[in-house]
Amino acid sequence: MERVSINNIAFNIKEKSFLAKIATWKLGSTNVAMVLGSTVHLYGVDAAEFLANKKWVKHELCHINQFKQYGFLGF
Repeated sequence: MERVSINNIAFNIKEKSFLAKIATWKLGSTNVAMVLGSTVHLYGVDAAEFLANKKWVKHELCHINQFKQYGFLGF
């Protein structure tokens, strides 16, 4: 697991996440990034590829902020 900080938001990145793997199957996608708490779970993409896609990172940072604001059940 890798620790990253972008725009004063610290988060972890977990590559080859089993939970994200399930999401790829459910969504019919080849790669997924999903947020649980302050961790971005990746499957089908590595951390470097994910971090290079600014739009995707920004999207997941919004989910991290939502988790912080609403908590697990509210999110």
